[in-house]
Amino acid sequence: MQKVGQLIRQQRKNNNLSQAELSEGICSRSYLSYIESGKRLPPPSSLAKIADRLGLCITELMDDYLEEAALSPMDYIDLSRELTQREHFHLASEILETCRNLLQDDFTDYQMQYRLKRDYTESLGYWHFRQENYEEALHFYEQYLDFCQRRPANRFHLARAHFVVGNTKIRMHSYRESKSSLMLSFGHVINLDPDHAAVKKQRAVELHEKVVQALLYVLQRMKQYSVAKRFYEVAEMRWREMGILDRPHASIVNNAGLSLLGAGDIDEAKLLFERLNARELQPPYDRLCVHNLGLIHRLKGNLHRALGYLLEAWELFQDHGGWGGRALINEIVRCYLQLGSYDEAEKWLSTVEDLEDHHPLEPDPDSVAQTLILRQKLRRQDAKSDSPFLKEAEKLDLSESALCGVLYERLRDLVEKEGPAEDIYTAINRLEVMLPGVFLQ
Repeated sequence: MQKVGQLIRQQRKNNNLSQAELSEGICSRSYLSYIESGKRLPPPSSLAKIADRLGLCITELMDDYLEEAALSPMDYIDLSRELTQREHFHLASEILETCRNLLQDDFTDYQMQYRLKRDYTESLGYWHFRQENYEEALHFYEQYLDFCQRRPANRFHLARAHFVVGNTKIRMHSYRESKSSLMLSFGHVINLDPDHAAVKKQRAVELHEKVVQALLYVLQRMKQYSVAKRFYEVAEMRWREMGILDRPHASIVNNAGLSLLGAGDIDEAKLLFERLNARELQPPYDRLCVHNLGLIHRLKGNLHRALGYLLEAWELFQDHGGWGGRALINEIVRCYLQLGSYDEAEKWLSTVEDLEDHHPLEPDPDSVAQTLILRQKLRRQDAKSDSPFLKEAEKLDLSESALCGVLYERLRDLVEKEGPAEDIYTAINRLEVMLPGVFLQ
């Protein structure tokens, strides 16, 4: 115990931190004092947080920690999660192997045996998920769900199991299946009182946020904006009743605002984003909020104000990078096209292919299709002949609404250029199948 405690104390002094500053939000100051004096060893989660705050890599403490600590199987599971979260995958794998060997021992406490096997299986799923091995992750997460369904009274783990299955399916672009899992998770978590969740309250509150955030995202990807709006309203009502989440995470508010926009509630969305913009936001949510305010003002016809917001969002993107740059450029180009500034629109479109989007789900095919549609609109302004842009867009794996947009532009080109009647009727028929009743005889 002495070695770990001495290293923590020395590093704390090197960083000019008091015990109160280092322990805040992690453990009590007196408990940290016991750790530094060698009278206690912190649990894995506290060890990892202390290391992070000190600017240490957790691996710098591992040899002494494992040598001094008498770890239980649950401690090994927790330690593997902390290592996996920090992408020390090889060491996490070794810890999980040690845990697997321990689980082969005979247990007289069957409740503990069940809990260990359940959490060990979930940790294997998490290990694969963090390495983007989503098929393997889903395999273990579904086993974890099976464990949880054996004890449905534990609402937290049942809600969490449906969530991790649904969240993994998002990464696999299986949005319909993801929606089913996340709706089951929502049904459990929305009735989960964090004060009586059999876990730390903060874990239950975080699960509330994660489930709603993921469900809103999936419903938006499926263009089911009114449904997303309704789910958010139900979640907000429950949060007020339970006295939690007065200020939901910016990502949830952002998704809620987009749901309102998609449902056609532009003024309501504007108020929500203005309230969000008044908060001190961290990247990328500061940029996303300003971007969405620009989108709203463009929809309301305030083009110069919209452009001001969008160019501010572009500066934030350049400062911090991240994802969503293509969607931002698309919106800037729309403003310039509506203002008749075609040279500016051309300039911005020329930059889009050099962007680096770091979101795991990018590039979004719908966003790529929007870029191609904008290229076609700009070409139309120059009165140029046929271009390959719309044909390229049709080849992408698009949502139904995005494909409708591409087909509409195709029909518009055919009509304006007095194309063959057969091609025009074919385009109309394709749109009629997707949007019954839009075209009247």
